[in-house]
Amino acid sequence: MSSGIRIRRDRSALSDGSLFGHRRRGLARWKIGLWLLIFATAMIVLWQRAKVQPVVLAMIGNAPTATPDNVTYAQRGYTAFLQGNLEMAIDNYCLASHGVNYPTFSSPRCDPPKSDSADARQVDVGIAYELMRVLIYRSYDDRRLGIYDQDAENWGQLLTSVFPKDERAHAIYSFALTNNNHAEQAVPEGLTALGLNKQDGEAHAYLSAAYYASARYSDAVTEGEQAITLAPQSVDAHISAAQALFITSQYDAAQNEYQAAITINPRLGLSYFYLAAFFVFRNQQEAAIAEYDQVLALDNKSVKAYTRKCAAYFNIGVTDKALANCQNATTLDKTYTDAWKWQGQVLYNRRDYEDALGSFSTCRDLENEAVQKNEIKTGDRLPECWYLAGLTYYLLGKCDKAYPLFNEVLGFTDNTQAIRLTRKGIEGCGATNPNIPTPTLLPTIAPVPAPILN
Repeated sequence: MSSGIRIRRDRSALSDGSLFGHRRRGLARWKIGLWLLIFATAMIVLWQRAKVQPVVLAMIGNAPTATPDNVTYAQRGYTAFLQGNLEMAIDNYCLASHGVNYPTFSSPRCDPPKSDSADARQVDVGIAYELMRVLIYRSYDDRRLGIYDQDAENWGQLLTSVFPKDERAHAIYSFALTNNNHAEQAVPEGLTALGLNKQDGEAHAYLSAAYYASARYSDAVTEGEQAITLAPQSVDAHISAAQALFITSQYDAAQNEYQAAITINPRLGLSYFYLAAFFVFRNQQEAAIAEYDQVLALDNKSVKAYTRKCAAYFNIGVTDKALANCQNATTLDKTYTDAWKWQGQVLYNRRDYEDALGSFSTCRDLENEAVQKNEIKTGDRLPECWYLAGLTYYLLGKCDKAYPLFNEVLGFTDNTQAIRLTRKGIEGCGATNPNIPTPTLLPTIAPVPAPILN
């Protein structure tokens, strides 16, 4: 019976001649062959080191991370977009476009390559187009993320410089300019895109948005209608058409277009916010709340949805539900100033003045910090956190603390309601505390009507 042990005769005394008391002189032929094989292998390894090294490292557990190519990064970006993770989408689209990533709330968030570099010439316009779009979409989530619109504009400058004959480059640059408050510059870019390709539906959509932001509403309607005809599966086409129809009081048609945008990509939150804003404007708060609930069904940590839901409940006087939603928002994100503002307003209306002052104080601190970080401009701060706090101090009989807040808000806001209520507070304090010097009143500035926001 075999024991599984095999006698190696090539290693026996008979094999090497030692059985008879001596070994064969000179190198055995097998040793010469082995030496030659080792030498040849070493030369091959040195020659092909770049290819062999990862294999060797993998064998010993220290393999380097493989670098995905641009297509793989772009696919990851698209997957993240479909899942509603816009920050991850930005990261991957940025890498696919030879950009440099920075953390959330950074400026820049995704730095483009230099326009005269080899990387710039290798940028895929289609991938950079999607990068710019998700940067813009993400900026809708938080006022402090308006800095992302500047990134999108920088990328648009790069694309139109390196690829001046590509209509997509001019189209998406137009969209970026509009969102970065440069609508008058956006119009010629949109027209250039259509001059290169009149059948580009999204170019019509972005031109419509530029016309809308420039208060050229009839032109916005025309371009919006062209957009949905040529690009019926484009979310941006339907939203741009809806905005134009909305501002021209074609409400039923506008609602249909907002709903069409949701149907095309039901996981994209911004379409729900646009439709909800439409309902708020039409004083259909319950319908707006239903849209915010749709967002929360997709993302139960949406601070923006909780905050807007708080505001909608506040508008119909359901302050307990309003407060609960604002508290959800401030718990999830302690830096979200809109939530602190609305929470303060709810508490103020409930006459919970001390807690209201706490919310307004947090709001002011965060707003001032955002200004210091260049995330928002001084004049973009939320005036409610100043004048409502001032009115709260007035109601508590502390006009010495109210006046500095009244003074400050009059120095940066052109909001008519803020100015009107601040003046009422000053008048009230003046009547009850005539010995305290009153602030210098500033002239009322008539604000330009703001575009409908999502």
